[in-house]
Amino acid sequence: MNKKNKLNLSNEILPYDFIKKQKQFDTQLLKKKEFDIFYSGKLKYPLLVKETITINTGKTDYNETPIDRRYLIDPFKEDPILPLNKSFTIQDYRNYMCFGGSLGHNAPAGQHKTSMDVYAETFLLSNITPQDIVLNTGLWALIENWCKFLSKNNKLYNITVFTGSVPNDSNYKFYDTVMNVPTKMFKLVTVQHLDYPQKLFLDCFVCDNKPYHIDYNKDKHNLAPYILPHPNLNTFFTKINIDLYGLLQYYNIDIDHIYPISRILNTNIFINKPLALLMKKSYWFNKMVYVKNIKELEDNWQKIQKYHKEFDSLDYHRDYYEYTRKRLEDNMNIKLLSKSFKNKLRKNKKTRYSKYL
Repeated sequence: MNKKNKLNLSNEILPYDFIKKQKQFDTQLLKKKEFDIFYSGKLKYPLLVKETITINTGKTDYNETPIDRRYLIDPFKEDPILPLNKSFTIQDYRNYMCFGGSLGHNAPAGQHKTSMDVYAETFLLSNITPQDIVLNTGLWALIENWCKFLSKNNKLYNITVFTGSVPNDSNYKFYDTVMNVPTKMFKLVTVQHLDYPQKLFLDCFVCDNKPYHIDYNKDKHNLAPYILPHPNLNTFFTKINIDLYGLLQYYNIDIDHIYPISRILNTNIFINKPLALLMKKSYWFNKMVYVKNIKELEDNWQKIQKYHKEFDSLDYHRDYYEYTRKRLEDNMNIKLLSKSFKNKLRKNKKTRYSKYL
C-alpha cells in the first residue's frame, strides 16, 4: 500500500467523502449508540458499518438485566429514521429466506449487549444485509468471534472493525421482492500493539456470499485463506468505491506504517463448545435449504429431530424447513401449470403462441 495514493480531502465535499458515488448509492450516515452505519437508500442495506472492540464488548452493564438471545425473540424491525421506500421490510426478508437467505447483522448483536436499547439497535434493518444463512451462521460467525476475541489480548488497543459488502451488478426477484444480494462480505480490522506503538496492523477478511463447509468436529479453523493480501487492498476497495486511506483518516486511525495483523496474531480460531454447536447448527441449515426435492427435505427434517435437545430449539431450522418446502412446492406448481399450458397449446396449433413451443 502506497501512502501517495491518499486522497486529498476537500472542504467542499461531504465529511465522509471516502465513499465514492454517494449520490448514486443515496448514502447517509446513521449514528447509533455503539456503531456507525453508512447506509445506501438505493441498495436498502449498509455499504459499511464501523464499530470498536473493547474489553467490555459483548458484556451487559452491571445495572442492566443480562441479555441472552436464546431466551429472547429477535426484535427485527424497520429503522424509523428511514423512509419506507429506502428500506426492505420484514416480509421482504421472509421472501428472501425461502431461497436460503437471512438477515445478516453488520454490527453483531452478540457484541452489543451493553443494554437492551443498544442490543435492539443491531436488529434495525438499517444494520442488516441480505446474507446466505449458512455463511451467516457458519464462517461469518467464526470471523465475528475472532474479532471479538481480540479484546482478550491485553497488548492490543484501538481495535476497530469495518463490516461491509460488495453489491451485485444485478437485482434478483424473490417472489414479489426485488433485492440486490451482495456477492461478497468483508471485515476490515485495524489494531495497535503496545510493543509496536508506531505501527498500525490491518487485515481484511473477504468471503463470497455463499455456503462454506466448516468441520465442527475439529478444534480450530484457519481464517488465513480469507484474508486479502495487502498488495490487493487498494484494488479491492477502489472497486467497491471506498477510499481506504480516506476511511482511516476519517476515524483518525494512524496510517503511516501499516502491517498485516497476521504478523503479530494467530489467524486460527479455536472452536470451543459453543462455537462447535453453532457450526453444527449451520451444517443443518444447509440441510434444510440446499436440497433437490421435497423428499430429500423431509428426510433431513426427520434426521434433525434427534438434535432437538442439543440445539435447545429447532425453531429456526423449522422456519427454513417451511420456507424451503414452500419454494419447492411453488416450483412444482409452476412446472405443472407450465406443462398443462403447453399441452393446451399443442391441441390448438392455430394459436398465436404455438411458435414458442
